[in-house]
Amino acid sequence: AANDADAEALRLAVAGALRLPADRLLLARVGTVLGFIAPRAPDSVAGHLVAAGPALPLDRLGTGFGEAVLALETARQFAMSGVVRLSGLGPRPLVLADPLTADSLSARHLSALDGAGRSSDEIERTTRVYLECDQDVREVARRLAVHPNTVRYRVSRFQELTDLNLRRTEDLVTSWWLLNRRRA
Repeated sequence: AANDADAEALRLAVAGALRLPADRLLLARVGTVLGFIAPRAPDSVAGHLVAAGPALPLDRLGTGFGEAVLALETARQFAMSGVVRLSGLGPRPLVLADPLTADSLSARHLSALDGAGRSSDEIERTTRVYLECDQDVREVARRLAVHPNTVRYRVSRFQELTDLNLRRTEDLVTSWWLLNRRRA
């Protein structure tokens, strides 16, 4: 919540989603993060990003709040919306961790891509969508409104420039990690 009005709107939205009187939610504000203790997590909260921690006893509240904050920060970086849980974010939180490793891998693999001129953005975007679409060339072509051969060419060019072979599991994971980290 950026200000008190946002905090109040969020409190009312969460209470409405849970069908509870707003005064039944225990509220804590830590910087711009608004925390609630509620009997359950809402299924959805229209117009807001809400991160839900696991149901835990009150003496473990800090653990649940920590998970919710990590989920919230991750979802913000990936421009997600709705209600998110750490367990539903897959490896995305790992993308934001360990800057030293990321910098080293980026320098090793993405510097040639960055030096590829105007086409580097298209190559990078196409490869990221290719990985999001589970390497389905036709789906990538449909999403990007390009010919399937264009997708194949750009992905092949990505592999040449980065020295990452998307048929090798380790290189595939490294590519996904680097491209998503850069995007976030």
